[in-house]
Amino acid sequence: MKAKYVYYCILFVACMLPLHAADAFFPVPKGYERWVPFWTTIFTAYESHQMVICDARCPEAIYAAIEIKDKHSKKSIFQKKELQKEDEQKNAIEVLSSLLDEDLEITFLQTMDNLNSIYKKCGLNEPISWNDLRLKLQRGNRDKIKYGIIRYGLYKNQIERIFKEKNLPPELSLLPLIESNYWMFARSSAGALGVWQFMPGTGKKYLTINKYIDERLDPIKSTYAAAQYLSQAYAALGSWDVTVTSYNYGNLGMIRAVNTLKTNDLSIILQKYRSRSFQYASRNFYLEFLAMKHIMTNLNKYFPEIQMLPPFEYKTLTIQHRTTINNLLHTLKIDPIVFKIYNPSFKEEAYRKNIIVPLHTEIYLPPDVSKETKPIILGIHPTNADEISDDLIKQLKMTKDTLIALNAINEESFAKRDKYYMVIIK
Repeated sequence: MKAKYVYYCILFVACMLPLHAADAFFPVPKGYERWVPFWTTIFTAYESHQMVICDARCPEAIYAAIEIKDKHSKKSIFQKKELQKEDEQKNAIEVLSSLLDEDLEITFLQTMDNLNSIYKKCGLNEPISWNDLRLKLQRGNRDKIKYGIIRYGLYKNQIERIFKEKNLPPELSLLPLIESNYWMFARSSAGALGVWQFMPGTGKKYLTINKYIDERLDPIKSTYAAAQYLSQAYAALGSWDVTVTSYNYGNLGMIRAVNTLKTNDLSIILQKYRSRSFQYASRNFYLEFLAMKHIMTNLNKYFPEIQMLPPFEYKTLTIQHRTTINNLLHTLKIDPIVFKIYNPSFKEEAYRKNIIVPLHTEIYLPPDVSKETKPIILGIHPTNADEISDDLIKQLKMTKDTLIALNAINEESFAKRDKYYMVIIK
């Protein structure tokens, strides 16, 4: 095991300064200003094969940075329970060192003396001992955020237009960058699905979800559903910061928090509300959103070479007559694979059973369906980005990052599919 021992105090200079001017819609919660630079760093400085060990109470208290040497390794670094106290005589560095092996490299960023001064900046004035440490393993996200921003270009114009129609702040279109990285097949372990990560129960309030159709997979239809949810949540909660938090924690959960504390001031809720379900992820969701908002405002600084995909263009057709899905494809003279790309909410079972398409269903088609729009299937089962050759990049006139983003090649956790293949429409 090779370890770098760099005993110095890294302080985010940005933590000392406000990231942006006060925002009437999306203010930084008082007392949590330091967390926005922390999440900005996680989203822009560390990739998914890198992690930091930090304290869940204090963003500057980063003990170490860990890197998995094999970027394609599926191994789990270590279990959270292994971060618990082993021996009161051991310091954080000794315990972390014992957890590593030859596949990992660690850079230690703090000493216990440094940490005491850092904790004071977070309002923790008592001397810190090993018993006081709350070690938290936080994975980086720069690569996934980068690919998400590239995909964001596909839907940005449509989503902002929908939100404008519904009188919603356009910045809310950034939420999927945190939820799903704008991958349309994103699926969480809890069952949330699609760009907007609707759970089945919530999704059924706004979308068609059954054996044959799941409109959570449709980025446009699910955006209308998200707009409806956000409008209703804002009407119930009265502030956008609490509304954004509700998108992770749930509308009813935030209503309980507001009623319990008799305030919709998110600063007070984060400080005082206690619930077994209101934990680290929900407490940090709005702070992550603010970090993403800052990143997108300063995109050239954090991702200087990024190029978003061009807008996904389509036209809409409303089904007015009884027809099966196969008859519809035949009538439209459209390649089934092209139809599936434009209408991802139809499950494979719908095609196998040749279902009757419900009346008034809106389907999406290429802008000029009369043209021969045939996809090129480039490869079957690509396992990583290394399989993309320079010749393929030149042939398609796309960057490597664009190909990866368009097909989520390295995002197996998002794309729960049996087959991984790249489909490009020229």
